Amino acid sequence: MLFLLFRDNSSSGLSPSMWSHLQYQLFRSGIQEMLRLSNTTAFRSVGASLSDPYQEYYPSCNSLPYPSEEYWICRLKHYMNTLFHPTSTCRIGKNNDDTAVVDPQLRVKGISNLRVVDASVMRHVTSGNTNAPTIMIAEKAADLIRGIDSVIDIRKKTLNL
Repeated sequence: MLFLLFRDNSSSGLSPSMWSHLQYQLFRSGIQEMLRLSNTTAFRSVGASLSDPYQEYYPSCNSLPYPSEEYWICRLKHYMNTLFHPTSTCRIGKNNDDTAVVDPQLRVKGISNLRVVDASVMRHVTSGNTNAPTIMIAEKAADLIRGIDSVIDIRKKTLNL
């Protein structure tokens, strides 16, 4: 299945300047393929059409002819969002690790009273969704800040398994 999620750029963190002309062309190729598939017998038999159901909700591009190249470039620039899960920009590491931004207690090196508690402390992107690991990082940070070990009972029970 091929799909693109369009969203109002004012509520997303995606800046049109992040994308090169080549990347626009790559997305445009995907749109052309979706439009081609929607015109096949199989898709037409289930009611697929070349119409853009969201066109009326995106006035910034309505002055351009639909479905022209200019229209789709406008839509990509103004209404695209990323599903990328950014991680690993403030890596955690030992105190003597020059590549680490935060120490094992999630404190930013060289700045007092500041911790980073999100997916950016991961040293490498996980192979799955980042939600559960990020929750674990937050739980560990809560323990560090409160000075407790909230999983000590579980650790004792599983020690000899």
